[in-house]
Amino acid sequence: MSNHLDVEVLESTTFAGKRFTRKQLSRIQVTVAEIQNLRNRELGHTICEHHGWLTPNRNNKIQSCLKALEQMEKIGLFTLPKKVATKKRPQKDIQWTEKTDKQPGVCCDLDNLMPVQIRKVIRKKEILLWNEYVDRYHYLKYRRPIGSHSRYFIVSGDSNETVLGCLLFSATPVYALTSRDQWIGWTEKDRSKHLNLILNNSRFLIFPWIDVPNLSSKVLSITSKQIANDWEMDHGYRPVLLETFVDPTKYKGTSYQAANWSCIGQTSGSQWNDKLKDQKVSKKDM
Repeated sequence: MSNHLDVEVLESTTFAGKRFTRKQLSRIQVTVAEIQNLRNRELGHTICEHHGWLTPNRNNKIQSCLKALEQMEKIGLFTLPKKVATKKRPQKDIQWTEKTDKQPGVCCDLDNLMPVQIRKVIRKKEILLWNEYVDRYHYLKYRRPIGSHSRYFIVSGDSNETVLGCLLFSATPVYALTSRDQWIGWTEKDRSKHLNLILNNSRFLIFPWIDVPNLSSKVLSITSKQIANDWEMDHGYRPVLLETFVDPTKYKGTSYQAANWSCIGQTSGSQWNDKLKDQKVSKKDM
């Protein structure tokens, strides 16, 4: 390891939001040097196991670990094994079936559907149906969720439990957003450590044949009260904040505001993916 940086000269031993002791960093240097035959992801799992770097539901915190390893390599602590190019698994096209055909219109007062509920989508058959509905009727289509996530059906309280729409929340908020980060008031270190406490509402769909005033805001209000308990049960920790992004060229975000969500600013209009950061996209209300 003589060709690599001595851990004793480091000014900071925090990487990807986790503080390591110098002894731990020395051990990681030894691990990397000894198992160069492993792929980076396998190496990351090994280091997670050595140091107990786990998510709240006891899975290896692999993405954070890989990011930390890249940061360590960048300052010269070691040289990671050469990355092996892997083919991305393409997302299969979803075939629309009669199961998601438009239904007879529902036009009534909200009271006629009460109690409206959100029901977790768990079984494979229902997940496939949820995916098909979203792909067919949401303007952003279906995209395979990344990381921890929860799907919901919005259902009426009548005897038929009529499905009214779909919701998706995921623990993959945008890493850095100026307006949000200023509103919270956290430091970059705080953000690295606590970003998973924010859930992103990336899909919200009321079916186009449903015409019920105030339904959307009622669903959002119910969700805000229920999702923290659901998430803690399913994913092992309790989130504290919900965020979403609204394209002002398509929507005004009225339902969110009626459910006491606060509009705190706009995105910059730049891509969040570093590889595409020079490409411009429409600004979104946060």
